[in-house]
Amino acid sequence: YLVAAIVLDKGSPISVLAVVYGFTTLYLISSHTPDNCFAGPISSTWEAGASVLNKVPLRIRQIIGYGLWPVVMTLTAVIREDNEHGTRVQRIISLCGLAFFTLALWATSRNRKAIHWPTVCTGLGFQFILGLFVIRTYIGETIFSYMGRLMADFLGFSSEGIGFIVGGDFMKLYGFTFLISVLPAIIFFGAVIQVLYYYNVIQTTISSMGRVVVYFFESESAMLVGPYLEHATNSELHQVMASGFATISGSVFLGLISFGASPTHLITCCIMSVPCAIVTSKMRYPEEEVPLTRGKAVTLERPDAEDSFVHALANGAILGMQLSIVIAAVLIGFLSLLGCANYLTNWVFLFLGVTDITIQRLIGYFFYPFAWLLGIPTADVYDSSKVLGIKFILNEFVAFAEAQKTDFFATHSARAGLLTTFACCSFANPSSLGSQIS
Repeated sequence: YLVAAIVLDKGSPISVLAVVYGFTTLYLISSHTPDNCFAGPISSTWEAGASVLNKVPLRIRQIIGYGLWPVVMTLTAVIREDNEHGTRVQRIISLCGLAFFTLALWATSRNRKAIHWPTVCTGLGFQFILGLFVIRTYIGETIFSYMGRLMADFLGFSSEGIGFIVGGDFMKLYGFTFLISVLPAIIFFGAVIQVLYYYNVIQTTISSMGRVVVYFFESESAMLVGPYLEHATNSELHQVMASGFATISGSVFLGLISFGASPTHLITCCIMSVPCAIVTSKMRYPEEEVPLTRGKAVTLERPDAEDSFVHALANGAILGMQLSIVIAAVLIGFLSLLGCANYLTNWVFLFLGVTDITIQRLIGYFFYPFAWLLGIPTADVYDSSKVLGIKFILNEFVAFAEAQKTDFFATHSARAGLLTTFACCSFANPSSLGSQIS
């Protein structure tokens, strides 16, 4: 069935479901099969290859390992011909930007001598492979496009609930608004996540992913670290914080889509940001202690587990409602403050004979070099820098709202839209930092 679905109807979502079905079947088979049936041959092959590799002098291995990814990235940027996704010059600028930000992390590191460079190189290489697979291969693009559409359609079922509350005529009258389209989706998503937690689906999934990460990358952190935070090292705490700020949660996914962001780009960015966050954290705050959870993926029991399905559903809906209220309040507060600041700024510059000066315009000048280092086309750098500045000074919702207001994604190049979405798809801003501290 799997082979037939892929061959006969490869352009349909059925083929993707067939792949999921195939992997699920393999998972069930492996769960009821002794570990040595699969792990034995893999381990023997791995050890045989490692023994041959260990015969190569360490110095030569380090030179090859550290120099491989820069060479591959440079060749990828130079060899590819100019196309609608970017020119050679733009790709080289992006590569220089990556080198600049990596050098900045090294220069501001807490302890440069403690940086574990194999982790850094592995993280950068893994991010490069993910980006190449998703953006430059048909299979990767198809899978993530389908995931984006599936996520958007799934969250769209929240319209059934809000339609019952406000009535279908109300929704037809006002159409799409943030209040009746996005906030209910956040409540719906929170309820679903809480139910999945109740049935241990989330814990099992994370634990399985953790085993894979440990096997390939010798992860030194636990997957669910909440109760272990008091025992975590400072480097682990930094990594947890960096990973949280580097991505977005599913509850705000539809909110960003409503402002014109591509769901495919958002999902891609969230996945690619994971190795990048680890690299950033391990360079800024290298591990200098012995972690309690070294080499283990831990699945923890939730102390406040619900008693039933209905209890879990209600708790999730309440948590989603609380998050919706916070998001709405933050948007109202920041957008109102931004309007007031624009009025005062324009009023001050009027005395100098200068008109049409706004906070967005001033922020755009400051973030211009950073947007340029991302490899954004020159014609789009200034407008993109304004969106980036608003995102990092205020928050991602206000940034995407500004992008929608100026019709950014429709009037600028595809490369500018992609890179701007990637740069804004995170919780890295002062308001999120304050929420995390509180």
